[in-house]
Amino acid sequence: MPCGDGRGPMGHGPSSGRGRGRCGERSRGGMPGDEMSHLQREIDVLNYQLEALKNRIQELKEDS
Repeated sequence: MPCGDGRGPMGHGPSSGRGRGRCGERSRGGMPGDEMSHLQREIDVLNYQLEALKNRIQELKEDS
């Protein structure tokens, strides 16, 4: 966890990041569906971050 507070990246909660931490190592083993759900969560987080970046760019354009 980036801040060690259990919220995970962008406040989405545990196991919502890119699997670079301790929980990512455990979540990759196991059933085949685990990897697919992990990858889907990663896509969801990246899409959220991309949308936030696009919104910030739009705000900066409107301010200038």
